[in-house]
Amino acid sequence: MTTTNGFSKSENFQSTMSSLNYGHVMERAARDYQKEILEKEDFDEDDLLSRRRRNNTINLNNEEEEMDEDSVQQEMKEKRLEELKNGTTTTLT
Repeated sequence: MTTTNGFSKSENFQSTMSSLNYGHVMERAARDYQKEILEKEDFDEDDLLSRRRRNNTINLNNEEEEMDEDSVQQEMKEKRLEELKNGTTTTLT
């Protein structure tokens, strides 16, 4: 048997094939991992969209309450401006 660098030709061949096989296995693992990550991102994006839809539905249902709160805030602002004009402001301590 002929030796190269202390190894026989068959040992060199086996080592090369083992390295190539390892490379293919790592490549497949990387592809599988990438596929899992992309699927998870798609799932997270779909989940986010469904949450936004639910929140929009809730906001539409609570629109009257929000309008009431806005009108109360507007009344408070107007009252405060009137107090400032008349000089009858009250201070909180």
